[in-house]
Amino acid sequence: MLPQRSIQEPRSLSPVEVQGILNASSDEARSVWTIFLETGMRKGELASLEWNQIDFKRRLITINGKKSKNHRSRVIPMTKEVHRILKGMWERSSQAMNDLVFPKIEGRACFYSGCLDVFKRYCFKLGIKGVNIHSLRRTFTVRMLEAGVSPAVVQRILGHSTANLTLEV
Repeated sequence: MLPQRSIQEPRSLSPVEVQGILNASSDEARSVWTIFLETGMRKGELASLEWNQIDFKRRLITINGKKSKNHRSRVIPMTKEVHRILKGMWERSSQAMNDLVFPKIEGRACFYSGCLDVFKRYCFKLGIKGVNIHSLRRTFTVRMLEAGVSPAVVQRILGHSTANLTLEV
C-alpha cells in the first residue's frame, strides 16, 4: 500500500498576519486582498467579475451563477471600503460594462494564476505558512461569525449549500 498523505486545508489568517500582508503589499495587491477579505469571494469569482455585476447605488455585487462553484447566483453586500476601492477603479477604467474588474495583478497577464503567485510571494516574504489564497475567504468567514453575524447570512454571502458547511470553517 502507498502511504496516505493527509491533505491539509488552508487555515484562516490571524489579525496580525492580515495586517502584515496588507502593509507589505502594493496598493494594487492590497485592494485585491481587501476585497477578498471583505466579500468572501472565491478566486475564480473575483477573476471573472465584470463591471456589470457591480451596483454602486445599492452597494451590491452579484455573482453570476455560471461562474460560481455551485452554479447559483448570489448577492454580496459591499462594505464602505470595498465600495471605495471599486468606485475608484471604475473611475480610472474605460467604463465598459463587460470589462473584467481585475484583468491582471502586478503586471501578470492572468489574474487567476497571478493573484495566487503574488499572494504566495508576500506570505513567503513575511514567513506566513499554511495558507493560500483561499485563506482570505476563510478569514472572511471567521471574522463574520466572530462578529456575531448569523451563520445563515454568512452561508448566503458565501454561497454555501448549508449553514453546517459554513460552520465547519
